[in-house]
Amino acid sequence: MISYIITICSLSCLNKDGQPIDWYVQIKKNKGFEAIYFDQTMNDFEHVAPMTDLNLNPIMKTLNPVYEDDSLFYMLFNDKTSDDKQSSSLAHQKGVIAFDIVSQTGVYILHSTPGWPNRQNETFDFTADDYAQHFLCLSIDLPALQLLGEDLYVTRPQIYYNSFNVEFLEQQANYLFQASQNKYDKEKTTKRVDFFTRGGQKFSLTYKNSQASVDIWSHVALSHKENLKVETWLRENGNAKAKSYSYCGENTVELVGLVQFLNYTWKETSDHCKWGVGQTLACFADINFQVSQLNRGGSVMCVQSPFLQAALSRAIVELDRDMLCCASNFYKNVPISEPYKHDYECLDTCLFPFIYDLNLTVHPTMFQCYSCQKFTSRHHTCVDSCSFINGSICEELGDRTNCPFVNGDQCVFTCENGSEPNDQRECIKINRGHTGFVIGISVAIGIIIIGVIVGVIVCCKRKQKYRKLGAKTGEITPFKYGQMRLSMSDM
Repeated sequence: MISYIITICSLSCLNKDGQPIDWYVQIKKNKGFEAIYFDQTMNDFEHVAPMTDLNLNPIMKTLNPVYEDDSLFYMLFNDKTSDDKQSSSLAHQKGVIAFDIVSQTGVYILHSTPGWPNRQNETFDFTADDYAQHFLCLSIDLPALQLLGEDLYVTRPQIYYNSFNVEFLEQQANYLFQASQNKYDKEKTTKRVDFFTRGGQKFSLTYKNSQASVDIWSHVALSHKENLKVETWLRENGNAKAKSYSYCGENTVELVGLVQFLNYTWKETSDHCKWGVGQTLACFADINFQVSQLNRGGSVMCVQSPFLQAALSRAIVELDRDMLCCASNFYKNVPISEPYKHDYECLDTCLFPFIYDLNLTVHPTMFQCYSCQKFTSRHHTCVDSCSFINGSICEELGDRTNCPFVNGDQCVFTCENGSEPNDQRECIKINRGHTGFVIGISVAIGIIIIGVIVGVIVCCKRKQKYRKLGAKTGEITPFKYGQMRLSMSDM
């Protein structure tokens, strides 16, 4: 455990008991003010006083000294300010930096709440916020303050309050001074740095500006070489799910659909938090996983805390089925065709041992263990969605609820309880309003291509216990990979 020594005169994050703490996470539930809390001394979340309790809630306890002591300086930034000023051209970044220049100690709060916190002598009404929100509080020193200055100089947030002494900033934290003067880095910049709290906990801070035009969440996944499950805002104009995307590259980023913290459960449509969890990482951010935010500045703070990582992982009840990585890596970074959106559900069963690429070249693979089982009739798709290859054994799914073929087409189950296939012709017929193409699949010793008539007709035969998936040249099979859904606005 990291030792944490603090003087009585320093400015620090305060826990639920009002005691100095190196770092903590607080999450406000949706449709209410109740809050849950986790810090470096714990192994799971627990209940704390609601956000409306200014004296007992940890975040409010932490901010009270900042408002009450005029010798403490603080800076507030948010893409939506407490007086409702919004900016879509500046960073999608929300935070509080407070600092005591005498003890050279302070706090940094990275959060997700629009219009919060209020300036001194203002009030904030949490009753107007129906969404879940997160707050990450870090106790900082001067080197950490300087790093935060570099962050803000690159990201260019909307700073709506700043009481810092100008001379101090100019001499001790020059990048923060420049950010406060609306000066910023105009070059394409995406950067990852080690960030240490005052107690010595190592975080990884990743930040980028609008010029970089990159998705920061996929950048975090790739730079840390971890697959991430991310919970971020996905709604458009507050009343409909916004179009987003899954990232299915060398490392994946998938979206969370339903969470449960302690006895509180809510869907992504009621969640404005921005957090992610990997194999070892727990991350919190001020920017969403959306196409629209490729051109916004923002940051992600990650920590390798086994207990926090486990607690966040346990909170995930299910993923968003529209944004999963459900196909072979042969379709890496290729968006699926629009007509196939919402055409399937993904099950954790093993995909076929042979997969065609877009040029109908067969590849042996077991990249993913997913099988997509539901297809809609408007695409005239016929496929045996209830059988799969388990090693070399042909098996059926236990739940056959959605298994019958669409429109009763002529395909029949090719795999029934490991016996001989009922029909070795297994076919996939795809018609998307263009000339129909029938693509068959065959593995006997190789692939037999019969001919080309008004397009491409490939008839296939199949050896017992094997099946393949084919696609028309230049067209993606109805399995999602790297799907993008564009967004016009976000929060």
